[in-house]
Amino acid sequence: MTEPARVENGKRRLLGNVLVATDFSSGAARAVARAARLPITAGSSITILHVLPSKPAPRAEAAIRRALAEQAVAARKVAGQAGLENVDVFTHLAYGKPFVEIIDCGRHTRAHLIVVGRHGQRAFRDLLLGSTAERVIRKSAMPVLVVSSRVAGPYRHPLVAVDGSETSRQALELGLRVAGSPEIGVVHAYGVPYESVLRQAKTSEKDLQQSGFETGKAARAMVETWLSAYAATGRTFNLLLRRGDPRHVILDTAVQRRADLLVLGTHGRSALAHALIGSVAEAVVRAAVCDVLVARPADWVFSLP
Repeated sequence: MTEPARVENGKRRLLGNVLVATDFSSGAARAVARAARLPITAGSSITILHVLPSKPAPRAEAAIRRALAEQAVAARKVAGQAGLENVDVFTHLAYGKPFVEIIDCGRHTRAHLIVVGRHGQRAFRDLLLGSTAERVIRKSAMPVLVVSSRVAGPYRHPLVAVDGSETSRQALELGLRVAGSPEIGVVHAYGVPYESVLRQAKTSEKDLQQSGFETGKAARAMVETWLSAYAATGRTFNLLLRRGDPRHVILDTAVQRRADLLVLGTHGRSALAHALIGSVAEAVVRAAVCDVLVARPADWVFSLP
Protein backbone atom coordinates (compact mmCIF):
# COMPACT_ATOMS: atom_id res chain seq x y z
CA MET A 1 0.00 0.00 0.00
CA THR A 2 1.38 3.40 -0.95
CA GLU A 3 1.76 6.19 1.55
CA PRO A 4 -0.66 9.11 1.30
CA ALA A 5 0.60 12.09 -0.70
CA ARG A 6 2.85 14.15 1.54
CA VAL A 7 2.40 17.82 2.34
CA GLU A 8 5.80 19.50 2.36
CA ASN A 9 6.10 22.86 4.12
CA GLY A 10 2.35 23.28 3.84
CA LYS A 11 2.37 22.64 0.10
CA ARG A 12 1.52 19.64 -1.99
CA ARG A 13 4.21 17.32 -3.25
CA LEU A 14 5.24 18.31 -6.78
CA LEU A 15 6.50 16.52 -9.87
CA GLY A 16 10.13 15.88 -10.72
CA ASN A 17 11.58 15.72 -14.23
CA VAL A 18 9.13 15.71 -17.15
CA LEU A 19 9.63 14.42 -20.69
CA VAL A 20 7.45 15.76 -23.50
CA ALA A 21 7.48 14.29 -27.00
CA THR A 22 7.00 16.56 -30.00
CA ASP A 23 6.50 16.07 -33.72
CA PHE A 24 5.98 19.83 -34.20
CA SER A 25 2.23 19.41 -34.78
CA SER A 26 -0.42 21.58 -33.09
CA GLY A 27 -1.20 18.69 -30.73
CA ALA A 28 2.44 18.44 -29.75
CA ALA A 29 2.59 22.20 -29.20
CA ARG A 30 -0.24 21.88 -26.67
CA ALA A 31 1.66 19.07 -24.97
CA VAL A 32 4.78 21.24 -24.66
CA ALA A 33 2.70 24.15 -23.31
CA ARG A 34 1.08 21.87 -20.74
CA ALA A 35 4.41 20.40 -19.66
CA ALA A 36 5.68 23.93 -19.05
CA ARG A 37 2.71 24.65 -16.78
CA LEU A 38 2.88 21.51 -14.67
CA PRO A 39 3.76 21.93 -10.98
CA ILE A 40 7.42 20.89 -11.13
CA THR A 41 9.90 21.01 -8.26
CA ALA A 42 12.56 23.70 -8.51
CA GLY A 43 15.77 22.20 -9.89
CA SER A 44 13.91 19.62 -11.97
CA SER A 45 13.81 19.68 -15.76
CA ILE A 46 11.60 19.48 -18.82
CA THR A 47 13.10 17.61 -21.78
CA ILE A 48 11.55 18.17 -25.21
CA LEU A 49 12.21 15.14 -27.40
CA HIS A 50 11.84 14.60 -31.12
CA VAL A 51 12.48 11.20 -32.71
CA LEU A 52 13.51 10.56 -36.31
CA PRO A 53 13.54 7.09 -37.90
CA SER A 54 17.13 7.62 -39.08
CA LYS A 55 19.78 10.31 -39.18
CA PRO A 56 18.90 12.90 -41.88
CA ALA A 57 21.12 15.09 -44.02
CA PRO A 58 23.10 17.67 -41.99
CA ARG A 59 21.03 20.62 -43.23
CA ALA A 60 17.75 18.89 -42.32
CA GLU A 61 19.08 17.92 -38.90
CA ALA A 62 20.18 21.50 -38.25
CA ALA A 63 16.68 22.75 -39.12
CA ILE A 64 15.10 20.23 -36.74
CA ARG A 65 17.45 21.23 -33.94
CA ARG A 66 16.55 24.90 -34.52
CA ALA A 67 12.86 23.99 -34.29
CA LEU A 68 13.48 22.16 -31.02
CA ALA A 69 15.40 25.15 -29.69
CA GLU A 70 12.49 27.43 -30.55
CA GLN A 71 10.10 25.16 -28.64
CA ALA A 72 12.46 25.24 -25.68
CA VAL A 73 12.48 29.05 -25.72
CA ALA A 74 8.68 29.09 -25.82
CA ALA A 75 8.50 26.52 -22.99
CA ARG A 76 10.87 28.57 -20.81
CA LYS A 77 8.69 31.63 -21.35
CA VAL A 78 5.52 29.75 -20.39
CA ALA A 79 7.24 28.18 -17.37
CA GLY A 80 8.43 31.59 -16.22
CA GLN A 81 4.92 33.00 -16.52
CA ALA A 82 3.72 30.04 -14.42
CA GLY A 83 6.30 30.83 -11.73
CA LEU A 84 8.71 28.04 -12.65
CA GLU A 85 11.86 30.10 -13.20
CA ASN A 86 14.08 27.45 -11.61
CA VAL A 87 13.07 24.65 -13.98
CA ASP A 88 15.56 23.78 -16.71
CA VAL A 89 14.35 23.07 -20.27
CA PHE A 90 16.46 20.78 -22.46
CA THR A 91 16.03 19.36 -25.95
CA HIS A 92 17.00 16.00 -27.34
CA LEU A 93 16.98 14.55 -30.84
CA ALA A 94 16.92 10.76 -31.09
CA TYR A 95 16.87 8.22 -33.91
CA GLY A 96 14.92 4.96 -34.04
CA LYS A 97 11.43 3.72 -33.20
CA PRO A 98 9.59 6.68 -31.65
CA PHE A 99 7.88 4.86 -28.79
CA VAL A 100 11.09 3.03 -27.85
CA GLU A 101 13.14 6.22 -27.87
CA ILE A 102 10.52 8.09 -25.86
CA ILE A 103 10.50 5.43 -23.15
CA ASP A 104 14.29 5.14 -23.20
CA CYS A 105 14.71 8.90 -22.91
CA GLY A 106 12.22 8.92 -20.05
CA ARG A 107 14.40 6.42 -18.23
CA HIS A 108 17.63 8.28 -18.87
CA THR A 109 16.19 11.60 -17.76
CA ARG A 110 14.54 9.93 -14.74
CA ALA A 111 11.24 11.43 -15.78
CA HIS A 112 8.34 11.28 -13.37
CA LEU A 113 5.94 11.85 -16.23
CA ILE A 114 5.79 11.52 -20.04
CA VAL A 115 3.60 14.03 -21.87
CA VAL A 116 2.22 13.42 -25.37
CA GLY A 117 -0.25 15.34 -27.50
CA ARG A 118 -3.42 14.15 -29.12
CA HIS A 119 -3.78 15.08 -32.79
CA GLY A 120 -6.90 16.64 -34.24
CA GLN A 121 -10.46 16.42 -33.01
CA ARG A 122 -11.57 13.07 -34.41
CA ALA A 123 -12.34 10.07 -32.26
CA PHE A 124 -9.34 8.76 -30.36
CA ARG A 125 -10.22 5.28 -31.64
CA ASP A 126 -9.19 6.38 -35.14
CA LEU A 127 -6.15 8.35 -34.07
CA LEU A 128 -4.45 6.39 -31.33
CA LEU A 129 -4.81 2.70 -32.15
CA GLY A 130 -1.36 1.43 -33.07
CA SER A 131 0.14 4.91 -32.87
CA THR A 132 3.25 6.07 -31.06
CA ALA A 133 1.15 7.61 -28.29
CA GLU A 134 -0.73 4.38 -27.64
CA ARG A 135 2.47 2.34 -27.61
CA VAL A 136 3.96 4.72 -25.06
CA ILE A 137 0.86 4.38 -22.88
CA ARG A 138 0.96 0.59 -23.22
CA LYS A 139 4.66 0.07 -22.64
CA SER A 140 5.92 2.84 -20.37
CA ALA A 141 6.52 2.16 -16.70
CA MET A 142 6.12 5.92 -16.18
CA PRO A 143 2.78 7.71 -16.03
CA VAL A 144 1.64 9.23 -19.31
CA LEU A 145 -0.34 12.45 -19.75
CA VAL A 146 -2.29 12.72 -23.01
CA VAL A 147 -3.00 16.39 -23.75
CA SER A 148 -6.11 17.23 -25.76
CA SER A 149 -7.09 20.73 -24.74
CA ARG A 150 -5.58 24.14 -25.26
CA VAL A 151 -3.65 25.25 -22.20
CA ALA A 152 -5.20 28.18 -20.33
CA GLY A 153 -3.77 27.56 -16.88
CA PRO A 154 -3.42 24.87 -14.22
CA TYR A 155 -5.95 22.07 -14.01
CA ARG A 156 -8.97 23.29 -12.04
CA HIS A 157 -11.53 20.49 -12.44
CA PRO A 158 -9.71 17.18 -11.97
CA LEU A 159 -11.54 13.88 -11.75
CA VAL A 160 -9.81 10.74 -10.46
CA ALA A 161 -11.32 7.31 -11.15
CA VAL A 162 -10.65 4.86 -8.30
CA ASP A 163 -11.47 1.26 -7.50
CA GLY A 164 -9.52 0.82 -4.27
CA SER A 165 -6.60 -0.91 -6.01
CA GLU A 166 -2.94 -0.05 -5.64
CA THR A 167 -2.83 1.46 -9.13
CA SER A 168 -5.78 3.73 -8.43
CA ARG A 169 -3.93 4.92 -5.33
CA GLN A 170 -1.09 5.89 -7.63
CA ALA A 171 -3.63 7.65 -9.85
CA LEU A 172 -4.87 9.67 -6.89
CA GLU A 173 -1.29 10.52 -5.92
CA LEU A 174 -0.72 11.85 -9.42
CA GLY A 175 -3.94 13.83 -9.36
CA LEU A 176 -2.90 15.45 -6.10
CA ARG A 177 0.45 16.44 -7.58
CA VAL A 178 -0.74 17.68 -10.95
CA ALA A 179 -4.04 19.44 -10.23
CA GLY A 180 -4.11 22.98 -8.89
CA SER A 181 -7.63 22.75 -7.51
CA PRO A 182 -8.37 22.52 -3.76
CA GLU A 183 -11.18 20.11 -4.64
CA ILE A 184 -10.58 16.75 -6.27
CA GLY A 185 -13.46 14.89 -7.86
CA VAL A 186 -13.33 11.15 -7.19
CA VAL A 187 -15.54 8.72 -9.09
CA HIS A 188 -16.07 5.06 -8.27
CA ALA A 189 -18.17 2.75 -10.42
CA TYR A 190 -19.74 -0.33 -8.89
CA GLY A 191 -22.10 -3.06 -9.92
CA VAL A 192 -24.18 -5.82 -8.36
CA PRO A 193 -21.96 -8.93 -8.11
CA TYR A 194 -23.02 -11.59 -10.61
CA GLU A 195 -25.96 -9.45 -11.73
CA SER A 196 -26.27 -11.21 -15.08
CA VAL A 197 -26.37 -14.60 -13.34
CA LEU A 198 -28.97 -13.35 -10.89
CA ARG A 199 -31.11 -12.03 -13.74
CA GLN A 200 -30.88 -15.34 -15.56
CA ALA A 201 -32.04 -16.97 -12.35
CA LYS A 202 -35.07 -14.62 -12.47
CA THR A 203 -34.16 -12.80 -9.28
CA SER A 204 -36.79 -10.17 -8.55
CA GLU A 205 -36.07 -6.54 -9.38
CA LYS A 206 -36.69 -5.65 -5.75
CA ASP A 207 -33.97 -8.06 -4.61
CA LEU A 208 -31.58 -6.73 -7.28
CA GLN A 209 -32.23 -3.17 -6.15
CA GLN A 210 -31.59 -4.16 -2.54
CA SER A 211 -28.36 -5.87 -3.55
CA GLY A 212 -27.36 -2.75 -5.47
CA PHE A 213 -28.09 -0.57 -2.45
CA GLU A 214 -26.00 -2.76 -0.18
CA THR A 215 -23.15 -2.92 -2.70
CA GLY A 216 -23.19 0.86 -3.10
CA LYS A 217 -23.20 1.37 0.66
CA ALA A 218 -20.22 -0.94 1.08
CA ALA A 219 -18.41 0.79 -1.82
CA ARG A 220 -18.93 4.20 -0.27
CA ALA A 221 -17.59 3.04 3.10
CA MET A 222 -14.55 1.49 1.41
CA VAL A 223 -13.67 4.55 -0.66
CA GLU A 224 -14.31 7.02 2.18
CA THR A 225 -12.00 5.01 4.45
CA TRP A 226 -9.45 4.89 1.65
CA LEU A 227 -9.63 8.67 1.09
CA SER A 228 -9.35 9.47 4.80
CA ALA A 229 -5.65 8.60 4.61
CA TYR A 230 -5.21 11.70 2.42
CA ALA A 231 -6.71 14.21 4.85
CA ALA A 232 -3.27 15.73 5.52
CA THR A 233 -3.05 16.91 1.92
CA GLY A 234 -5.53 19.66 2.72
CA ARG A 235 -7.67 18.79 -0.31
CA THR A 236 -11.41 18.31 -0.36
CA PHE A 237 -12.63 15.16 -2.06
CA ASN A 238 -15.98 15.17 -3.81
CA LEU A 239 -16.89 11.49 -3.96
CA LEU A 240 -19.26 10.35 -6.66
CA LEU A 241 -20.49 6.74 -6.67
CA ARG A 242 -22.27 5.50 -9.75
CA ARG A 243 -23.69 2.08 -10.55
CA GLY A 244 -22.86 0.84 -14.01
CA ASP A 245 -20.16 -0.01 -16.51
CA PRO A 246 -16.96 1.75 -15.35
CA ARG A 247 -16.19 3.02 -18.86
CA HIS A 248 -19.54 4.75 -19.21
CA VAL A 249 -19.60 5.95 -15.61
CA ILE A 250 -16.16 7.56 -15.82
CA LEU A 251 -16.74 9.23 -19.19
CA ASP A 252 -20.24 10.45 -18.33
CA THR A 253 -19.09 11.84 -14.98
CA ALA A 254 -16.19 13.66 -16.63
CA VAL A 255 -18.62 15.36 -19.03
CA GLN A 256 -21.12 16.21 -16.29
CA ARG A 257 -18.40 17.76 -14.11
CA ARG A 258 -16.73 19.48 -17.07
CA ALA A 259 -13.47 17.88 -16.02
CA ASP A 260 -10.31 19.30 -17.57
CA LEU A 261 -8.22 16.36 -16.34
CA LEU A 262 -9.19 12.73 -15.94
CA VAL A 263 -6.82 10.51 -13.95
CA LEU A 264 -7.00 6.73 -13.82
CA GLY A 265 -4.83 3.65 -13.52
CA THR A 266 -4.44 0.54 -15.61
CA HIS A 267 -3.79 -2.88 -14.14
CA GLY A 268 -1.88 -4.74 -16.85
CA ARG A 269 0.98 -6.81 -15.44
CA SER A 270 1.65 -9.27 -18.25
CA ALA A 271 2.47 -8.63 -21.89
CA LEU A 272 -1.09 -9.42 -22.96
CA ALA A 273 -2.94 -7.82 -20.08
CA HIS A 274 -0.71 -4.78 -20.32
CA ALA A 275 -1.78 -4.19 -23.92
CA LEU A 276 -4.94 -2.43 -22.66
CA ILE A 277 -7.08 -3.76 -25.53
CA GLY A 278 -10.67 -3.89 -24.31
CA SER A 279 -9.77 -2.46 -20.89
CA VAL A 280 -11.45 0.37 -19.05
CA ALA A 281 -8.29 2.47 -19.34
CA GLU A 282 -8.07 2.20 -23.10
CA ALA A 283 -11.76 2.91 -23.64
CA VAL A 284 -11.54 6.01 -21.47
CA VAL A 285 -8.32 7.30 -23.03
CA ARG A 286 -9.76 6.88 -26.51
CA ALA A 287 -13.11 8.53 -25.85
CA ALA A 288 -12.37 11.28 -23.31
CA VAL A 289 -12.55 14.85 -24.58
CA CYS A 290 -10.36 16.23 -21.79
CA ASP A 291 -6.73 15.53 -20.92
CA VAL A 292 -6.11 12.06 -19.50
CA LEU A 293 -3.36 11.02 -17.08
CA VAL A 294 -2.68 7.27 -16.89
CA ALA A 295 -0.92 5.74 -13.88
CA ARG A 296 1.06 2.55 -14.29
CA PRO A 297 1.46 -0.53 -12.07
CA ALA A 298 4.52 -0.01 -9.89
CA ASP A 299 6.04 -3.38 -10.82
CA TRP A 300 5.79 -3.06 -14.62
CA VAL A 301 9.05 -3.24 -16.57
CA PHE A 302 9.25 -2.82 -20.34
CA SER A 303 12.08 -4.61 -22.12
CA LEU A 304 13.27 -2.53 -25.06
CA PRO A 305 13.22 -4.43 -28.40
